[in-house]
Amino acid sequence: MQLKGKMGRARFSKAEWFEPLQSLNPLVIGAGGIGSWLGHFLARAGAVPIIYDMDRYDTNNIGGQLCKIKDIGENKAIALQKIISDMLGPFVITSVNEEYTEDSAAYAYTLCAVDDMNVRKLAYEKWLSLGDEREIFIDGRMGAELFQVYTATKIRDEYMNHWFPPEEAMGLPCAYKATSHSGSMTASVMVNILTNYLSNSVVPSKVSYFGQLLEMEIQ
Repeated sequence: MQLKGKMGRARFSKAEWFEPLQSLNPLVIGAGGIGSWLGHFLARAGAVPIIYDMDRYDTNNIGGQLCKIKDIGENKAIALQKIISDMLGPFVITSVNEEYTEDSAAYAYTLCAVDDMNVRKLAYEKWLSLGDEREIFIDGRMGAELFQVYTATKIRDEYMNHWFPPEEAMGLPCAYKATSHSGSMTASVMVNILTNYLSNSVVPSKVSYFGQLLEMEIQ
């Protein structure tokens, strides 16, 4: 049984953002620590996300990403499509087993969930190239117990103030880079920003959360 549309979503089908979200195919770049949860939450909310990822799951991904033991070795985007389809029905997500590159399509609704600053910049510039057709660009970044979400719209765009070259990125131990609670919280905030944009166009340019202090800052 397919639960696309209002079926299975009666509890929030009267939300202002619900009908607009139904017609969206937002781009999600990355199906890992943030992107796997993001694809799941977008599909549950009623969108049909298009998810790019060329990586494969390995044993290190189990604790921080929405994946199954049996998916180890499989492409992340394709495996994620199977997981979400098993839960919600077919046709609720489109997977693309490719790296997002200069040759990839630009999307008015772009959500970035990668850990590569150069890919973030590429995705932003492709979104920017849409001119008046662009809508919203949302970039999620996280550590094991913290995250930041940066947002650009046609009305407010300070994104490049928060971009920096990859060599300036803060180094974290390999065993302390991602947790499922941090990744899913990041994804939740990103979806909340998108639904807010569809409802009233009021979105923050930056959200920061510090898990060890239980503090959130919004700008």
